[in-house]
Amino acid sequence: MNNTLTSEEGVFTDLSEGEYTLTIEDNNGCILENLFTVHTAASIEEVIVPNVLTPNNDDVNDYWFVTADCVEEFECSILNRWGNLVYQYNNISGFWNGKDLGGNDSSEGVYFYKITLKYYSGNSEDLHGFITLVRK
Repeated sequence: MNNTLTSEEGVFTDLSEGEYTLTIEDNNGCILENLFTVHTAASIEEVIVPNVLTPNNDDVNDYWFVTADCVEEFECSILNRWGNLVYQYNNISGFWNGKDLGGNDSSEGVYFYKITLKYYSGNSEDLHGFITLVRK
């Protein structure tokens, strides 16, 4: 499918699913072309939630974060085994570094997460599960 669109502002909205060739030409006539595929919102509403956190400054699993695309609203609560709130954040780009709301290191152990998110498509999702925090 060959889709041809133009925009002086460089912003395209309400694109149909399909392949598009993006052509950029600068003031000197240099041209850059690249092929992009646009998916429907339903095909990219995928959430990746890890299940382990090892905040030991080795650059591996030092931060626990959720990965998702096209998220309009996001809320994550992390609870200890007694159901007490340990940490909370309200932005998909947020993370947990193993500290509690007061900035103290949380103990090793298993924690429970509750996530509520709403996609730009209007779909919403509630997720929950466990995170194992290991300090080694």
